[in-house]
Amino acid sequence: RSLGDAVRRWRSTELLAFALIGGVLQEALFFRLPWKFVHLLPVLVCLVIVFALTPRTKPGWFVALGASQLLWGLVAIRTVVPNIRDQATRVRLDISIVAGPLVSDVRCRVDDRDSPSRRTPAEEYDRALVLYGCSNDWAYGADVDVPASP
Repeated sequence: RSLGDAVRRWRSTELLAFALIGGVLQEALFFRLPWKFVHLLPVLVCLVIVFALTPRTKPGWFVALGASQLLWGLVAIRTVVPNIRDQATRVRLDISIVAGPLVSDVRCRVDDRDSPSRRTPAEEYDRALVLYGCSNDWAYGADVDVPASP
């Protein structure tokens, strides 16, 4: 039995229905609000559930998938860089091995520990934008134009 057979059984298996519906909804949400790549992690979980319910899937694939996701958090391969961060009109090829999203996020949060604890809402918003930009540098490269905050 194949993956197609498993997907066709979605109405009779609650877990499979959850995984398919959840994966499609999360993917649609990401396309509507594509702020961070980590928002796709629920899609990965749903995909793993679908593959787990497919009888012909070999366990080695799950080990490889899990290992690749753990490794990606530490080390990433950047393939393209947009010309303007979060408002790209063009991209350029930039194949590089960079610190992964987990390493970048932890580094930015550690660097931000000494910032003042009491802030106005406007200062907190600006701080959140700076942290967002910092934690996503792994994907954008250092020489990307950053639009001014509103």
